Amino acid sequence: MVTNLLNEMLPSISVPADSSPEQVARLVAQALGPALQTMVAGFSLAFTSLAIEHDSGQTDVSAIEVLQRLALEVEAGFFDEEA
Repeated sequence: MVTNLLNEMLPSISVPADSSPEQVARLVAQALGPALQTMVAGFSLAFTSLAIEHDSGQTDVSAIEVLQRLALEVEAGFFDEEA
């Protein structure tokens, strides 16, 4: 399951055969940087949302319900940055 998630989120990278190590590092950083930033932000948001719900003391809400609500908020654009 984790492999499928990573395959969906991470871009493929093409590196010319004659690339120097510095060029390879730059290409990898440029390709993976935004995807990794998005993944870290998503996991941080999920963890924080679960922690807030837990700390509120509500025992009638499951983690799955919190994550489903969060997914709907993300899909609705609730967390989109204003341009």
